[in-house]
Amino acid sequence: MAIAIEELRSLGAYVNGAVESFKQAVLSADDSAISDAKATLLQEVEKLYNAVRAVKSPSEDVGAELDKLLRSANLLNYGVQEYIGAGERSKGSGGADFDQKGTRVTNGVKKILDSADAVLSAEA
Repeated sequence: MAIAIEELRSLGAYVNGAVESFKQAVLSADDSAISDAKATLLQEVEKLYNAVRAVKSPSEDVGAELDKLLRSANLLNYGVQEYIGAGERSKGSGGADFDQKGTRVTNGVKKILDSADAVLSAEA
């Protein structure tokens, strides 16, 4: 279980890096860079989501925490779609809505990691 949680941390860092890369691409207004950064962001989020879904525990006490972890991952998927949409709408300028949605994504990653820590604690 601890190895799976460490993998989530690593994948979370990749997602946060992809968020920043997408932001820079949007601000550059380079369609090719935006497309590449969007693909990378989606790929990294999918890896994180799949890793969350792979976290399992034989302990009954961990079930509620695992549910929270999966809900956090589902919300992150939704948040990333909003972030990408805001970025595509604000190409070249960014803006408050775009920044706010980017912050939601990075907060979503933090929530996943917090939930993963709660799963680990509940299993101990």
